[in-house]
Amino acid sequence: MPSISKIFLAVLFSLAACGLARGEINVYFNKSVNTAYAFPGNEATGNYNLADVVYDRINAAQYSIDLAVYSFDYNITPAPLSTALINAYNRGVTVRVVYDNRTIQSGVQYLINAGIPIIQRTDSEGLMHNKFYIFDARNQTSTTDDWVVTGSWNATVSGTWDDCQNVVEIQDAALAAAYTTEFQEMWGSTGDYPNTSLARFGNNKLDNTPHNFTIDGVPVECYFSPSDGTTSHIIQQVQSAQSAACLGLMVFTRSDIAANLYQQWSMGAEVIGIIDDINASSSQWNYLNTFAEMYDWTFGGVFHHKYAFFDYDMSSSAPVVLTGSHNWSNAAEYNNDENTLIIKSADIVNQYTQEFAARLAQFGAVLPPPLTATVTDLFLEFFQNDVGLSWTAVPGAVSYNVFAASDANLLWEEWELLGNTTDTMFFDDNALTEGAKFYRVTALD
Repeated sequence: MPSISKIFLAVLFSLAACGLARGEINVYFNKSVNTAYAFPGNEATGNYNLADVVYDRINAAQYSIDLAVYSFDYNITPAPLSTALINAYNRGVTVRVVYDNRTIQSGVQYLINAGIPIIQRTDSEGLMHNKFYIFDARNQTSTTDDWVVTGSWNATVSGTWDDCQNVVEIQDAALAAAYTTEFQEMWGSTGDYPNTSLARFGNNKLDNTPHNFTIDGVPVECYFSPSDGTTSHIIQQVQSAQSAACLGLMVFTRSDIAANLYQQWSMGAEVIGIIDDINASSSQWNYLNTFAEMYDWTFGGVFHHKYAFFDYDMSSSAPVVLTGSHNWSNAAEYNNDENTLIIKSADIVNQYTQEFAARLAQFGAVLPPPLTATVTDLFLEFFQNDVGLSWTAVPGAVSYNVFAASDANLLWEEWELLGNTTDTMFFDDNALTEGAKFYRVTALD
């Protein structure tokens, strides 16, 4: 099975200043991460107070805040979310809240008492299970401050400190507009106040948002449930797995996804997973254990993630991660209001790999193989305009891919593949005439 065994990185020249970024994707985990798996300079953010992510965005908002939340009851220092929303509302920011059809929590009651408009899900056949926040997307005169925050995290004390969670924040106007369309479908209005008679939830919703985006050079897909057939898109990504499928899930009850995982396993892909609720009705736990390396979460708190990533060990492939609020269940597919992001970035996948490796370590397991081991013996020689690279052989390697980039901060998948060699040397012809250049070499076994 091909995998990245070693990463070599060498600097040839100083770089020019980077241009302005086109969007931004940041990932946060509330539990520890294993940075031994990190690409150079790509350490994941772990042990983070996820309430801080939303709290900081609330305080920075100038125009509008929309939140669609299943649970919202976090108002403690240093990030009192209800208080921050009320302060934003009082300084003139428009605040709108879509909430599940459930008993009003104290954090939401604070908002109601302050006059912030709220609508609860009108259809009781499922849950308004989203956990997303949209900032300043309703201001059409500015797009650089449009942010979306989503993931598995419920804004509660236990959700923040006890349960295993992940959050993604994305700066992109087009994605924020798509989330706003979904929000306003449930809101029943494009205005500041909801219209219950026009509000759509669950099976009444339409597939009315774009699904494909490019954010800072990264392909991103976005799907809302139940209108968008999210499970079919999960299966599509499962079918892309060549070397590995890693699952971090609270619930897994969909037999069609499990069958496709088996198919990829039969073609050589490793399947490794952690599941919290193995006894859920129609759980695929027993079936998965017939071919996959599976772990039942028995540690403190709920393993509340809803993520999966594929081919973390193949940068030459197309590593992808799925995350959001969507459990792999019939309820999420057919009844609940959910959102799912599919992010096709080796760097973002690498950050989820660091989280997953840390959770596996709690079971005494090791994610095979180690993704990166930085070495310093890449040797450079100059021959007129050519650059010669040589390195120490990696045990077990059958060939090496040589990559180059003009900017060391480029996303992993944006590096140019110069070629493949079975030797421990490579010549980059005319490299000295092409400007500043960084190199990396990956060993394939």
